[in-house]
Order: sequence, then C-alpha cells, then structure tokens
Amino acid sequence: MARVEGIAPPSLGTTVDVSAVAPANGPAPYTRHGPGAQRALKPELAGEGGNLALDRSTQSIRQDLGPSVITTSARYPDRLFEADVGTSLSSAGVAHLAGRLVADYPDLSANAVRALVLQGADYGSVATVMADYYPDNEVEARTLELVGYGVPTWDRVGLSQDNRVVMYAEDSLRPDDFHVYRVPMTRSFMQNAGPHELSVALTFAPPVRHRRFDYLAFRMEFLVVRGVALPEVYEMAGTDEDSPTAGKLAEHEVPNMRPTRTARGRGANQVGRLLLSQRPQEKWSDDWYVVVRSINRWMDAEADPQRYALALALGAERSTTLFNELEAELRAEIEVELGG
Repeated sequence: MARVEGIAPPSLGTTVDVSAVAPANGPAPYTRHGPGAQRALKPELAGEGGNLALDRSTQSIRQDLGPSVITTSARYPDRLFEADVGTSLSSAGVAHLAGRLVADYPDLSANAVRALVLQGADYGSVATVMADYYPDNEVEARTLELVGYGVPTWDRVGLSQDNRVVMYAEDSLRPDDFHVYRVPMTRSFMQNAGPHELSVALTFAPPVRHRRFDYLAFRMEFLVVRGVALPEVYEMAGTDEDSPTAGKLAEHEVPNMRPTRTARGRGANQVGRLLLSQRPQEKWSDDWYVVVRSINRWMDAEADPQRYALALALGAERSTTLFNELEAELRAEIEVELGG
C-alpha cells in the first residue's frame, strides 16, 4: 500500500518535476498480484510499503524520501535508519500484528493467529481510491486482485470493543465432514440502527503436493446460514451428493458476503465479510450458523483429522452493549454444558 503521496522538499534534493506514482492509500506501483496455486487469492493482506516517484525531467521511476518507509538500516552500525519501499516492508507490518497477538495470547496456535489477523482486515479508504480508477463492475475484482482481503489493524485484530466483538474457535475435522457453530443474534445487534458487520475467517494447513495441479490434499469452506433451525442445518450439511437435500443448505446462505464462497474458497486463508448499512430484518432474528466443511481431494479417508481455526467478528456501530450481551450469552452456554 502507498500510504502517502507527499514528496520530499527541494532542500533534500527533490525537483519540482517529481510526483508520487500511486495515490495515497492506493495499491503501490510495485504491488505483486496473483493468482496463486489453484487460482487462490494472492496477496491475501496488504500493508504500508511506501510509494515510488516519477521524475518527469528524466522520465524515470525512482525512490524519493517523502513517500518512503523509514526502517532499520542493513548497514548498521554505520547507519541506524534508512528509507526504503517494497513488499518486504508491508509484510513486516502484518507480521508485527501477529507478533503482538502471540505476545498477548501465547496459547494461540498458528492457525488461530492467521484467522484473527485475517478477520481484522478491511478496505477502509482503499475502496474509495479503487472506485476512482475502475468502473463499478470491476472495483471488487480489482481490489481483491491487488490488496486481497484488505489492511489489518490492531484495533480490529487484537481487541474486542463494546460495539465489535471478536471470537475464535480451534478444532480438527476429518475429510468430508463438517462442524456447525452458532452465532447468537443479540438484542442490540438486531435492534440498533446504523451499519452492521459480520466478518468470518477460516484458516487451515492441509498437506500439499509440489506441483500446482491438484495442489491441496483437501479444501475447506464455510457458509453462514440463517432462517433455518439447527436440526435442519445438521441434516442438510450431512447429506451426500445423491441425497434429495444435497445443496439445499446453500439456499439459506447469507447473501452478499464478499468475496463469494467460490472466490475465497481456493486457498487455505479465507475471509467473508457482510456489511449492512442498517440492522438486519426482524425475520432474521433467530440465531445464525457457520457451517465449516472439509472437502477431500486426494487425502486418505483414514488420515488424522486436520486442525483449523475459525475467527468471527460481529459489529453494530451504534451499539454500546454488544460485547456484554455476547459475553453473557456465551457464558450461559458454557455453564449449561458444564452442568449438563
């Protein structure tokens, strides 16, 4: 990402014919994009990596101090800091968030760290920049292509707040099996006006082959469904391909989660996000469910279950009680299970 487009003042050697290449908060000119193996989304996340400059006097692209990132110098101890640009700097910013998670929550697995970082990404002003450069029908595809799921921030990755709550789960799943997670629809989420958010991230680490064809041993996917009772969710999720109810679960899938299940489902790091400009309709006030499915490709059916992590964030911008409501709901559920 190119966070700034300011150029260093002439006193530092810059001429008036120099300008930044990329707009502020837009994809940097050195951005690499995929797709990856099996057309998986690449890159998956973006971060600040500096900007390049166009020198019109020489018609050349070069670095400039103004839009560069200040980092530690490779020439230490002769020099402590230097200015640089590149994807290696943006990846360090994302790695820093992962490090903070591990420092604060040392019991997290690698899958859980990835899931929490992914759910904390968003597009912010990137979407506005992309809309200025591409037609409406291309903005989503181009944004995914260039900045993946977006830019993560600590406020979204490592913290729950009164109006945005982050939850996660870790488990293991056998090939061609599924798990179901309940998403409580609390009073404030359903009744508070204003923007609402549901973000879901799924991460796993499947065995792979060294060739791109048939690369992953299995795939995983998640669906968020609503308007259906839990017994029916289990029945439809557990049916085989020849059953009359096969595919029926997708009919209850929450619409407008972006990117689509097909687009996000090709890789081992997946994010789906539902953004609403107002509260959900009253008819959807019953609990929603996240169904996680494993789809075997060439893995032995008797192989050990594969570990995965699921992170989920619920947000209601104008709520002040969402955290307390979800905490009470989930604590009551745990107490019931323990008292069983």
